[in-house]
Amino acid sequence: MDNAVVTKRLIERAKFYAEYADEATYIVQPTENESIVTISHHSPSLNNSKNIEEQKKSVDFLSFNNIAYWAHKSLYKTPL
Repeated sequence: MDNAVVTKRLIERAKFYAEYADEATYIVQPTENESIVTISHHSPSLNNSKNIEEQKKSVDFLSFNNIAYWAHKSLYKTPL
């Protein structure tokens, strides 16, 4: 892979992660309890179908890892 391709991909990823630092991508909403608010993040990058698929893969991978960790921990505590 040449440097131009690597640089382009790094810039794309940097822009994606920069959205998390942008206050405009967050929404603060009150709840019934006046001392509590909900904060949600809306990523403009997820309007792109490629990024939606990538995020789904990441969520699936994280879920798999959580299950694998739980299974490992459970078997370590209580062997079969």
